[in-house]
Amino acid sequence: MIIENLDPATLVPAEYNPRRIDEHQLAALKRSLSRWGFVQPVIINERTGNIVGGHQRVTAAMELAMETVPVVRVTLDEAAEKALNIALNKVSGEWEDDKLAELLDELGADGWDLLDLGFDDLKIAEDFEPDDIHMSDVLEYKIMISTTGEVEQAELFARLESEGLECQLLIV
Repeated sequence: MIIENLDPATLVPAEYNPRRIDEHQLAALKRSLSRWGFVQPVIINERTGNIVGGHQRVTAAMELAMETVPVVRVTLDEAAEKALNIALNKVSGEWEDDKLAELLDELGADGWDLLDLGFDDLKIAEDFEPDDIHMSDVLEYKIMISTTGEVEQAELFARLESEGLECQLLIV
């Protein structure tokens, strides 16, 4: 495998690429690239010039003003390029919940921020059953209650705080 270093601004995103990234995931990806650098090259198709795999990493690299990114070239017809794009984005394994929970606990105890690993509280909650024993160490349980006005909000706030609950007032 030959790895080249190319300017990410010269790489051409495939218009058909079905994967998107939200702001939270992009921020996590940028933290990852800043911390570890590029450990997985971008894949481009020699025939079309399109990025086949690595669209989000290229976006993150450009936002980080990286001058170059590692690139591997493949030579595929257009249909094979699209198939590989989907396979690279979809083919993956499943988490072994117990092992992942143990690793997250260990890394959290060592001071790692789970956001740097691409997790947030919602994602962790989705990935684990409620009875996973270690998740209480990394989850916060929150509730938002809508009230009809400022007076009702203040009364409810005072009542909940008097019961020992930590509360925050929000006006949205």
